[in-house]
Amino acid sequence: MRTLDVFVAADCAGSATARRIAADVARAAPDLAVQVIDVHAESARVPAAVVAVPTYVLDGHLIHLGNPSPEWRSDLLSGSEKGAARGS
Repeated sequence: MRTLDVFVAADCAGSATARRIAADVARAAPDLAVQVIDVHAESARVPAAVVAVPTYVLDGHLIHLGNPSPEWRSDLLSGSEKGAARGS
């Protein structure tokens, strides 16, 4: 199963939107494991590539910094990694 990790922080205004996006993606793509990870949690494993929040990581590869557009999300859900990776 593919995994989308969404890295957030309680003190980041964009993280509330990221949580909503993660929930939307999880509902729309039940075959994709979506995890929301608070970077300040003691148990959080944060890759070195995560330098800001929100950050979206698909199967261990950073695919978006900041919150993505609806078009980007559509590309991700349709399985178009190339489109999702463009970071629009």
